[in-house]
Amino acid sequence: MVEFARLWRGGAAAGNRQPIQLANAGKFYKGLPNQDQTLEWLKSKLTKHALSLFAKRWN
Repeated sequence: MVEFARLWRGGAAAGNRQPIQLANAGKFYKGLPNQDQTLEWLKSKLTKHALSLFAKRWN
């Protein structure tokens, strides 16, 4: 989650910021390029099986 948070925040150090909770990422999504890149990064870390289960559940 540390790498996800760093990428999500555009490379900025966490500093005194609250930790990112993945469940809240959608609430703060603004379509910024770094956010899209972060979601693609996260997707690349998932197995094909996990992606398949996600798609079945949320599509």
